[in-house]
Amino acid sequence: MTDLYIKAEKFATEAHKGQQRKSTGEPYIVHPLEVARILRENGEPELVQIAGLLHDTLEDTSTTSAQIKNLFGPYVLQLVQAESEDKTKTWEQRKLHTISQLPKESHDVQMICLADKLSNVRSLLKEVNTKGDIVWTKFNRGKVDQGWYYKGICEALRKPLHNTKIWQEYNDICSQLF
Repeated sequence: MTDLYIKAEKFATEAHKGQQRKSTGEPYIVHPLEVARILRENGEPELVQIAGLLHDTLEDTSTTSAQIKNLFGPYVLQLVQAESEDKTKTWEQRKLHTISQLPKESHDVQMICLADKLSNVRSLLKEVNTKGDIVWTKFNRGKVDQGWYYKGICEALRKPLHNTKIWQEYNDICSQLF
């Protein structure tokens, strides 16, 4: 790992300090670290891995676009912005926008999104297998709406990424969960 990657890991860890995952209660940073690891294991370039580490910083922390651009460059910022949701919109509007835009996005953005969602469904599957369907009550939208979203992501990425191990695992887990 290069100095830039290590810097991004430290930055993300500090940005997400004190945050926890909804379903597990574990430190939130576990998720961005897993996203970056999935990207690395699938041979994605380091800047894509760095964007994976930072993918939730704009929407879920006080991090600014200027900070990301200054510290990690315009391309990382572009990737993080593409993966960030507009929190002024409703949950349904945000998720529908993501599903409709994904097929038009670059391979790098698609891979970050898929790694993000794979991390989420891995965690969900583990929790559902341990605790049962009570897990769904920890979210603003329940199993049916979550299923619509996660399966929508799967379909949006079927054509460009269906030959990848990452998409196949994601599809398998979605089939088990929903």
